[in-house]
Amino acid sequence: MLVYKDILSGDAVLSDSYEIGKWYEGTVFKVKSKQIKVCNNDFDIEDDKGDSDDKNQGENCEMIIDVVHSFSLQETSFDKKSYMSYIKSYMKKINGELEKSNSSRIDVWKKNMQDFVKYILGNFEDFQFFTGEKMDVEAMIILAKYEKDDDTAPTFYYIADGLKAEKV
Repeated sequence: MLVYKDILSGDAVLSDSYEIGKWYEGTVFKVKSKQIKVCNNDFDIEDDKGDSDDKNQGENCEMIIDVVHSFSLQETSFDKKSYMSYIKSYMKKINGELEKSNSSRIDVWKKNMQDFVKYILGNFEDFQFFTGEKMDVEAMIILAKYEKDDDTAPTFYYIADGLKAEKV
């Protein structure tokens, strides 16, 4: 299995156990999430008197988004101005990483990222923003968007060049 880590924070944010679509010539990964039921079971909890509390037995369940749960993603927020500031800084960092590792990709990456950022800004109110587990807002911000009105879970967008695949 491959785990994709954010190259700036080191957070694991994706794995190949999800179907990964490539968008903007592979510059962006799209991952359709789904809702899952997660239960916290409490068994045989006793009160101070030694009596079992039947109210605490059984399942405490909630519906959550699988990608968020699997990688401990943390929701954050932006307005357009702060997102533009963030993405300019982030693109500069990734551009520097590409200069070291894959300089032939820089021109295509810049063009595709400009198009992707235009798409984000044109649909800004539809997006949610997530950080990795360390909540490093200087690292990759993962975007999520409900693509259809009847979607029960969002599609997540990852900047592919900001990820490093590791075999586990």
